Amino acid sequence: MRWNAALGGLAASWGFIAVLAASVELGAAALAFWRLALAAVTLGFAAVVVGRADLLAPGGRLGALALLGIVQGAHWVLFFEAVDRGSVALAVLTFYAAPLVIALVAPLVLPERPSPVVLLACIVGAAGIVAIVLDTGGSGGDGSWWAVAAGLGSAVSYAALVILSKRLLAAAAPPLTVAFWDCLVGTLAVAPVLLLAGRVVPSGAGSGPSRSPSGSSSRGFRRSSTRRCSAA
Repeated sequence: MRWNAALGGLAASWGFIAVLAASVELGAAALAFWRLALAAVTLGFAAVVVGRADLLAPGGRLGALALLGIVQGAHWVLFFEAVDRGSVALAVLTFYAAPLVIALVAPLVLPERPSPVVLLACIVGAAGIVAIVLDTGGSGGDGSWWAVAAGLGSAVSYAALVILSKRLLAAAAPPLTVAFWDCLVGTLAVAPVLLLAGRVVPSGAGSGPSRSPSGSSSRGFRRSSTRRCSAA
């Protein structure tokens, strides 16, 4: 029961990330950078506080951990790009294609058996995601298609992240080591992209755009209004 409650809390807190991201006036790369950097610092600090700084050493797994971190960085950039170009709801719903990818690919690369029940669930889930994609693409223009592509990209990269993490953990890599290094390397992987970002830190409180969980940001509304006035 305790583990079920913890899992529910984890799922709820993960979904809240998109809501927070939508309320901050930063691009996808900057959001991904700060999300990963803060996580790496927090994990490193926690390891030192509890006296397990030894777990921060890669332990001969640097190559695998570096690959994991690059995938982690790509995942968050794509996810936040989906939030920015579409909506919180679209980003989260398209991201949930990740379990479908994991269910189909995991038996091919991990010692897991395929299940008819899982296959049936994948078919139903895929039908729902296709319906969302068709509805969004038919009503939202090119921006929505880019948002869908970014959301599905975040799902595929997350599936790769889970499978790579599973292989590391199966090889007896400590979970804290895996979490710390994928966030640290992810931060370093995203950092060069900040050179193309218009803003790296958020503006003052109250001056940024707002975005509803099911709609676009007020920043996008102001851009559209400006284009209409110019055309007139």
